[in-house]
Amino acid sequence: SRTARQALGYRELLAHVEEGVDLDAAVELAVGRTRKFARRQRAWFRRDPRIEWLRSDDPKSLVDPLAALALADPFQPPRRHPKGTRLRRGR
Repeated sequence: SRTARQALGYRELLAHVEEGVDLDAAVELAVGRTRKFARRQRAWFRRDPRIEWLRSDDPKSLVDPLAALALADPFQPPRRHPKGTRLRRGR
C-alpha cells in the first residue's frame, strides 16, 4: 500500500530490491532517516507540557512515578493543556 511504502526503512528496502541499490547503502539511508525521525519526534514531545520525562540513568527515581502510573485510574481522562496554550504542529 502507499502508506506502507512510506514507513521507515521500507522505501530503502524497496530501492534495494526493485532498483538494485546496494544493501549497505540502503541500510545506511534507513538508519539516517530513522535518526532524523527520532530527532523530530523528540522535539515534538519536548513541546508538549503533558509529557513528564523520567530519568533512566537512576532506576530508583523511576519507582514512584511508575507506581503512581500503575495505580492511576485508567478511566480518568488525560490531562489537558492549560487554557490558552496549544501545541504547534511541526513538519
